Amino acid sequence: MTTRTLFEENRRFDHRVRAEMYVSAYVQDRPHRGVAVDISESGLYLNALAQDPYPPSTPVGLEFTLPMIGETLWVAGETSRDDVDDFFYGLGVRFTQMARLHRRMIREYCWRIRNPYPAREVHRRAPGLFRT
Repeated sequence: MTTRTLFEENRRFDHRVRAEMYVSAYVQDRPHRGVAVDISESGLYLNALAQDPYPPSTPVGLEFTLPMIGETLWVAGETSRDDVDDFFYGLGVRFTQMARLHRRMIREYCWRIRNPYPAREVHRRAPGLFRT
């Protein structure tokens, strides 16, 4: 019998895509800087310096810029899971609120990474959204 740990189980409804980008996270009125490992339409996984873990469902404010997009996105979320080791504090954040345009940008980014297509097709499908 194989047992799956919480870390190995993908409990998201949508697919994750790899994304390495800097993220500013604001948790309990304190700024933190980290690196996102992956992102989906419903959340992201963030690595930061090791610290004490936060309780589940702690509100988090996120500020980041997706690769290929020049606009800064502001997203509200809540902690969904965490993983602590000697060097990093891994934090899963589930998106709860964001502007419709930012939600569309994240959806388009994830779709484009999963289904790449030529640059001229980018401009036809989403004019002005991606820098190519």
